[in-house]
Amino acid sequence: AEIVSIEMRPEAPTPLLVRRDASTGEEFDSHPLSVANPGVIEISADGSSIAIGSMGPYKVTVLDAETLQRTAIGTSGVAFDISPDGGTIALGQEDGTVVLVDSASGERTEMDGRHAAAVQGVGFSPDGSTLVTTGDDRDVLVWDLETGSLNEILHGHAGKPFGPAFDATGDTAFTAGLDGRVIAW
Repeated sequence: AEIVSIEMRPEAPTPLLVRRDASTGEEFDSHPLSVANPGVIEISADGSSIAIGSMGPYKVTVLDAETLQRTAIGTSGVAFDISPDGGTIALGQEDGTVVLVDSASGERTEMDGRHAAAVQGVGFSPDGSTLVTTGDDRDVLVWDLETGSLNEILHGHAGKPFGPAFDATGDTAFTAGLDGRVIAW
């Protein structure tokens, strides 16, 4: 098993993407990143793609996990997640919209529906058929990705919700909020 991280080193002019052995911490290799201000890293469940989010301006860069070569046009979003198969990036926007981006072509599809405020979290189900988003409007939106439609708007947090995640079966989604609650939906 591997650990993939972004590191800054005094001798390197740019951030590095570093791979290490998960049990020993021994470095396998490192590669310079041409990504400004990297802040978040997501790896697809199948291990084929790495998405790196930059902070200010918000930009997402997708790399092939084996070659570390860019596979998609850089795109922007406040929050993002990469689908389990690495084929799609879901982006949450400041205006409340949710956009799906094809990782290979860069083709963008705006979802039908939106949050009333900025999107703060995005999460794919393990099978990639459902997307859950959280927003500054305190709502949790559930999207059916097979039809492209908004299925449900869930209310329950008294503070902004973040970090949508699913259990291993994909039957239950979880969100954490500034109200100090974790809700299972």
